[in-house]
Amino acid sequence: MALPSAADPGGFSTPPFSPRTLPASTPSPLATQSEPWVEVLVSSCHFGLNVFLATLKELCLHPERNSSLILRADPLPPRGAADVHEGDRLGLELVEEVGVRLMPKQPKRDAKLEQRCLFYRSKDEVPDQEQGLVLYVPKLSSAEDAPFYYPPVQRLAFRWEAAEDEDVDPESESESEGPPVQGKISLAYLPWPETPATPLLALRQNKIPRKRSPLAGPPIGGDESESIPPPATILSESGGLPERKSDDRLQRTCLALLERLYKHGYGTMVGYRKRVVHDDLYLVLKDRHRHLDSRAPKPGSTKVEDVKRHVFKDAGLPDDPLPSDLSHWGSQDVAVAAFLMLLWKEMYPGRAGGGEEWDAWGRPRGGFVDLGCGNGLLVHILTSEGYDGKGYELRARRTWPLYPPKTQGNLVELPIDFPSWFPDTVDQWQTGSWPGKESCIVRDDCFIIGNHADEITPWIPLLSLIPSTPVPSLSLPCCMHTLDASFDSLTFSAPPHAHTPPGGFEEGLESGQSRYKAYLMWLGWCGLMCGWEWEKEPLRVPSTRGWGIIARKRWASGDEDRACREWALEQVQGVRTRGNFKVRVKEGKDH
Repeated sequence: MALPSAADPGGFSTPPFSPRTLPASTPSPLATQSEPWVEVLVSSCHFGLNVFLATLKELCLHPERNSSLILRADPLPPRGAADVHEGDRLGLELVEEVGVRLMPKQPKRDAKLEQRCLFYRSKDEVPDQEQGLVLYVPKLSSAEDAPFYYPPVQRLAFRWEAAEDEDVDPESESESEGPPVQGKISLAYLPWPETPATPLLALRQNKIPRKRSPLAGPPIGGDESESIPPPATILSESGGLPERKSDDRLQRTCLALLERLYKHGYGTMVGYRKRVVHDDLYLVLKDRHRHLDSRAPKPGSTKVEDVKRHVFKDAGLPDDPLPSDLSHWGSQDVAVAAFLMLLWKEMYPGRAGGGEEWDAWGRPRGGFVDLGCGNGLLVHILTSEGYDGKGYELRARRTWPLYPPKTQGNLVELPIDFPSWFPDTVDQWQTGSWPGKESCIVRDDCFIIGNHADEITPWIPLLSLIPSTPVPSLSLPCCMHTLDASFDSLTFSAPPHAHTPPGGFEEGLESGQSRYKAYLMWLGWCGLMCGWEWEKEPLRVPSTRGWGIIARKRWASGDEDRACREWALEQVQGVRTRGNFKVRVKEGKDH
C-alpha cells in the first residue's frame, strides 16, 4: 500500500535508466498504412506486466507527476474503445479504461484536456509471451489544439514485452548485484497526418513565450542558454558512447515519460511485494461486487451524474441485477474495504472461520462506525463480507433503497451535533456518565471510519476519546476544515511535544508548501494531542488526496490519558464558546 522511497531507511536505489533510440526505419507493430506509428525508445525493465499496468494507471490518474504545469486529473466516465484498434493488432484484450480530464495549473493560459487511457494485456497468460499495451488517447482535432503541457500527437502508446536473452545488456545490467530484467518497455506515438515530416513541436515556435515545463526541452529557434538538461542518457542503437539528444523536444518529452514509467515501475515493484495480499483481496472483492456502478444518469436526463457521489445506474427494482462494472470511485471504496479488512486482521484476534478466508480474520468487537457514509457503498461492501457496523449520514441517499435489507438496516440518517456528545468536565468524562453520552454513536470497542468525511474529519481524534478506552480510527482527509471553520493555512508548525515523530509530521509528504500538506500535519498534531501516535499511509486510490491517517497505537496512558482528554475538552469548549458550529440540516434533493 505504501511505496518505499529511495530516501527512506531501508529503501532502494533505482537501477540506471539506459534506453535505446530506434532508427526511423524501425517497423512498429502498431502501424498500418493509414496510421504510421513511430516507435521512439525502448528500455529493459525490472518489473512484470502487472506492475507495468498498475504504474501507468497511477500516472494516468496523477498526470501532475509528469508535468509541473498540470494540477490534477478529474475522473470521467469511460466512453468505450470501439474507435481504437491497436490492441486488436497485437492480439490483446482490453481490461480497463480510465477517463480523465487534465486540469492545468494556470487555466487562463492552458486549456483543459480530456484523455482516455486504455489498458490491454495478453489473452493467454503464457509467461514468456506476455504483452501489455497502454494507449493515451487525447481528445484533440489537430496538433495545434494540444495544450502546452501535452505533446501534439494523436496518441501515445506504452508497450511491455517479456524479456528475451538479447534484451539484457551485460554492460548496464548485473543480475548478481541487482534485480533481474523481467521485460522491456517501449514508447511510440501516432503523428498528425498534416505534419508527417515536420518536428511536431515546431508548430509552436511562433507562439507567445511562456513558462516552460520540465518535459519541454530546449526552445525551438530560441536561446540555447535556456536548455534544460535531458533527464537521461540515451544509448544509440549502434552502441558505443552515449549521445545526447537535445534538439528534438518531442524526443525529450518521450524520453522523460518513459523514464518516469521506468522509475515508478521499479518503485512499485519493490513495494509490490508488500502489497500482494492487499491487491489479491482487492481483486477478489472487486470481482464479487463488480455489478455495482457509481455512474448514474440524472432523472429525466442522459447526462451522467458526478461520479464522486457514488451512485448506481438506474437499475429499476431493488432485486434487479445492477449492471456494468465498478467505476473508479466504486473501486476506491473496494480498495478502502480491502485495506480495512487487512488492517483489522493485524489489529484484532482471529475467530472461528466460515466460508470465506476473511471470516476467520479479526475485526472490531464493537463494529465499525462510518461517519458521513455518503451513498453507503463502503458500508455495503463490509456488511456483505460479514463485518458488523453502521454508516451515518445527514440525509438518506437515493442509492440506499437499492441495497439488500441487511445493508439498508445499517444505514442511518442522523443530523450530528458533536459538541453535545462531550461532557462539561474531565471528572464527568472519567466517571463515564454525563448528559448527552447516550446520544453519541461512538461506543466502546468500535472502530471509526472517516472516508472523505469533510467537516467530520477533524472531530475524529476527539471522538475517539469518548469511550472509556479510546477507540482507533482510519481517516481519509479530503475537504479541509477545522472543528468549526475552514482550514485556510498554507503552513503548519507543530508546537513542541515529547512524542512528535522523529522526522516531524511532514516526513514523507510532498515537498514544498500546500494547504493539503499543512492540513495533514495539523490533523496529525491533533491526533498526537489526543494520545495517538502519528501513522499515515498513501492509499492507492484514484484521488489527488489519497493519504490515510491511522490511529491505532497510543503513546498515552494513565495521567497522560487524562491530559489528552483535558486538551480535547478545551477544544470542544472553544467551539461551544465561539458558537460557530451548527448542526447541518437536510437541504436540496437526495442523491
